[in-house]
Amino acid sequence: MAITDSILTALNTGNSVLKLLPYSPGTGANLASLDFSSADEIFTLEDSFQITKDAASFTATKIDQKHRVIEREFTVGENYTMVGNIPSIATALLDIAFEAGSAVSVSAVNGTKTYSSTKAYKLVPTQNEYSVLCVSQNGNTAIVFGRVRFMFSEPQHDDNSNPTYIHFDAVILPNEHTSGDWAPLPTVAATNNA
Repeated sequence: MAITDSILTALNTGNSVLKLLPYSPGTGANLASLDFSSADEIFTLEDSFQITKDAASFTATKIDQKHRVIEREFTVGENYTMVGNIPSIATALLDIAFEAGSAVSVSAVNGTKTYSSTKAYKLVPTQNEYSVLCVSQNGNTAIVFGRVRFMFSEPQHDDNSNPTYIHFDAVILPNEHTSGDWAPLPTVAATNNA
C-alpha cells in the first residue's frame, strides 16, 4: 500500500469523549470485540486532554581516534500516558476515583444555606484499569487502548474562568490479550442495534 495524500482523510483531531470499560485482569481486552455502547463517558476541559509518549534517546559510541562515531544506540521512551481535567465533582465520577469514607450523610451550614451530600471521600485515590475509546471531535475517527491505568486527583480549582475539575494521570499498559495493545479506528459506520 502506497502512502499518499489519502492518509490525510484519517485525521484524528480533538476529542469529543473518552469511553471507559472495566479492564479484565488475567484475560485482558479483546480488541476485536469491544462494545462501548453502554460504557462510562468522561469529558475533559478544552485543551487539557493529551496522549503522549516519552521521547526516544540516542547514545553515540565514539573512538578517541579522529573523534569518530562508530555506533549509535537507540532507547525507546518508557512512559506512554494520558492526562486530562474532568470538569465535574459528581458522585458518579468520584465513586470510581476515590475511596469512600464512612459518612452516609454530610452537610455544611453557611448562613441561610445548607449544602448536603450522601457521601464523603478519603484522600486515597484508587488505581483502576480500563479499556479506553478516544473519539475524535467530529466523531469520524477514534483510537482504542486495551489497558489503561488511571489515577485521579482530588478536586482542583485554579482560576475563576474554569470550573472545579478532577485531574487524571493515566499510563497505557500492555494488554494481556493477544489481540493487541491499541488500534487506530479511521472508519466510522452505522451500527445496527436491533
